[in-house]
Amino acid sequence: MNISLYHHGKLKGTILSSALPAFQILSEQLGFQSELKDNGKKLLLHSYLKNKKVILKVNNHYTQFNSMLKSCLSYTGLQVVDFQAGSKTLNHEDLIIDFQCTNRLKRSTDLQLTITHNNLLTNKEVNHYFLHEFQDFDIRVEIEQNNDEPIPYLHVCYTETENEENIALRLANGVIRYLLKGNETAIISCMSLDLLNNLLSAPPQKRKRKLEKSAENTASRKLEQAKMLQAEVIFDYTVMPNSNFDHFIIIGNLLIKNIGNTALKNPFICLRINPSDKVELGGQILPPEMTEILAVQGTGGAQGWQYVGEDWLTKAFETGEYWIRPINDVRIMPKETEALRQFQLSIDKLQEKGTITVEGFVYFQEQNLRFPASNRIVFSF
Repeated sequence: MNISLYHHGKLKGTILSSALPAFQILSEQLGFQSELKDNGKKLLLHSYLKNKKVILKVNNHYTQFNSMLKSCLSYTGLQVVDFQAGSKTLNHEDLIIDFQCTNRLKRSTDLQLTITHNNLLTNKEVNHYFLHEFQDFDIRVEIEQNNDEPIPYLHVCYTETENEENIALRLANGVIRYLLKGNETAIISCMSLDLLNNLLSAPPQKRKRKLEKSAENTASRKLEQAKMLQAEVIFDYTVMPNSNFDHFIIIGNLLIKNIGNTALKNPFICLRINPSDKVELGGQILPPEMTEILAVQGTGGAQGWQYVGEDWLTKAFETGEYWIRPINDVRIMPKETEALRQFQLSIDKLQEKGTITVEGFVYFQEQNLRFPASNRIVFSF
């Protein structure tokens, strides 16, 4: 039986019922909430923030700031509603934002923004999720605390300025980061699949010219020198702990650079994880049966990466090795770089002292080549 797949209310394709469990696990790793409807005939994918609610309380009739903030937050799937006096459901809300525009702030004419918060939002959280958003854009901010409110609460007072649109965008970023805390990669679920395709696809004409130029250059050099098949493989990654430092997310890229003078064809990647039962691998890597539905579509067809074989997950649990290949043929021209981007490693803190290692290897089977990564990901407890 085929199951219809809907994302943000739009039909995106169908999947086999036998693929449903694996598909739902993959969706959860990407931050989606899934829901079966019509006796299992429809699978609905929702934003990670679908059940989160933000209450906006406006103290004057200055609506441009309100409109921009509401638009940015609503796009992610958040429930954004206006404050209703006398509401009895406020204890169940995730955040109240009370904001107003004023000609001048109380303490300093140099300040553009004051943020007052209650004790359910710590100074550390406000500084981490909000303050740096404004500092990066030279917007001056003062943080104050008021413990009177019984739920997470922000009072934002800003001076009337040409930067009000930028202030609204920065505040929206801070709110989204706060509600995603500990699961930042789930922002993928807040975007449309069509937009993700556009973001992840290279501009067709630009990439075509680049390939043609590279092909011409390598063709002329081949007449003058012998073939040299060589690649450089490197891990590039970032570690993101949760607030308690007992769970860690590693967002990584495996970069494959052709440092030879001949095109390299169709890389197969092996990620070897030890111990295999302490780490979960996720990201933009698709099971083979789901490539037709979720793969990014470019001018040359489907793009991206998929696991190798229908039993890839069983083999990974048994051996610690995850095998990954391109969805369509890939040629890496000399001096060009291909990458397995934005893979995600989810790690819980070990109960005893120990080390988790991730090694990478790249194979070009058609050319009988093997290149190990020059570095490893090592996590010690």
